[in-house]
Amino acid sequence: MISFGENIRRLRIKKSLTQSQVGKICGVSAKVISRYENDQAEPDLNLIFKFSDLYDVDYNSLLGYKRSTYKKSENDSIVDKEIDLLLNRCSSLQKEFIEEMLRYIVNSDYDSIDRDSALVYIHEKSDD
Repeated sequence: MISFGENIRRLRIKKSLTQSQVGKICGVSAKVISRYENDQAEPDLNLIFKFSDLYDVDYNSLLGYKRSTYKKSENDSIVDKEIDLLLNRCSSLQKEFIEEMLRYIVNSDYDSIDRDSALVYIHEKSDD
């Protein structure tokens, strides 16, 4: 599960905003935004609602909660096996890249992937 800090960083980058801009909109400093994005502090409920409005996302998804009603079918098992076969042909570096992309896709609130945001996310994760 993506952390709250990773989530708000990803959303800020997606909107092409700086930490200073977000701080001004939310009534806090850029340093405070940085602490939230690095999971060093947690905002109060009012600020969570401000982030939710700013990024136009439900506060539950902002906090990392997802409700899924999806049930696996027989075809999913076949696809899972095919994916495993393909992954077994990849190098360990390729596997890591694919896993990070899949994590981004699964945790994304968007219907389509924004390539630049995905790459920023993956590069940030690889720097950790």
